[in-house]
Amino acid sequence: VAAGGATGNDAGPVAGSFSNSGITLPVGGTVTYTATCTIDPAATGSLVNTATITADTVDPAAGNNSATDTDTLGATADLDVSLSAEPNSPQNGDVLTYTVLVFNHGPSAATGAQLQIVLASGLTSVTTSGCLEDPNGVPTCSLPTVAAGEAATVTVSGIVDAQVGDSLIITVTSLYAGDPNPANSTSSLEIVVNGSVVEVPTLGNISQILLAATLLALGLFSLARNRC
Repeated sequence: VAAGGATGNDAGPVAGSFSNSGITLPVGGTVTYTATCTIDPAATGSLVNTATITADTVDPAAGNNSATDTDTLGATADLDVSLSAEPNSPQNGDVLTYTVLVFNHGPSAATGAQLQIVLASGLTSVTTSGCLEDPNGVPTCSLPTVAAGEAATVTVSGIVDAQVGDSLIITVTSLYAGDPNPANSTSSLEIVVNGSVVEVPTLGNISQILLAATLLALGLFSLARNRC
């Protein structure tokens, strides 16, 4: 019995074999062998295993003495999305920049992953950096290959065009078919627009006394005029 390994990766096939001899198999009898193996996280392509039996006894149907099983390997990568923003309290007209961090917990590299970016109204002239396309507007952002244990960074920037107290919400979701843990693939962040604070001017103490005296004089003048 021989067992093959994964083929199609840059490192070459991962192969191994085992055998057993001296077994007497009666007519109608069976024997079962089980091999438990660990697949290299970087392996791609196909996993091919072949079992072959030979015997000292003449086999009139030797064509069925070998069997092969082929399994296609799929990459598995747990992508974790997190968000931050700068500034934390933007004013109308400020440039607000969101930073999207996509960390790959592995075990495989993530190839062909995308980010779905949803922005609330209140940002204009939106641009991105770190996507393969980097178009203007809000894209479905294609990520470069993210190796296991590494991260990809994407920034989304726009000019704040909102009222005081409005919420600017961004939601980012990684889209990757081989993600075994989609629970950490979406992140949202809310930023509240503070806007400019307009202060009402106040009078100093001396100004207040002069104003009070003027109002008192005007009142006395009006009262004396009414008595005439």
